[in-house]
Amino acid sequence: MTEAQQPDGTSEDVVYVASQPYRNETEVTLEMRETDGGERAVMVYSSLQTLVAGAGEQQPWIAVPRERVPELVRRSGADGVLLDTVIPPGLRRGDPEGPQ
Repeated sequence: MTEAQQPDGTSEDVVYVASQPYRNETEVTLEMRETDGGERAVMVYSSLQTLVAGAGEQQPWIAVPRERVPELVRRSGADGVLLDTVIPPGLRRGDPEGPQ
């Protein structure tokens, strides 16, 4: 788990990280997907529009300063990031076959 942070700076300095559903903004669990190589990766998106297009409208997220991504990856136990990845329909959060 990692702490959610409020972004500061310009929108170019902020990325959107997919998370699991959370009840408060003080601590969240990041959403991870397995890569083709079997590694666990955090899903990071360069814009909110890209996140919605790639992961769907039901995907929870947190906005964080871009420079915090390496720390979030380390603290989450992930092996790396998937940048602007597209999750196929049917496998997205909220889809009948996807994670709930």
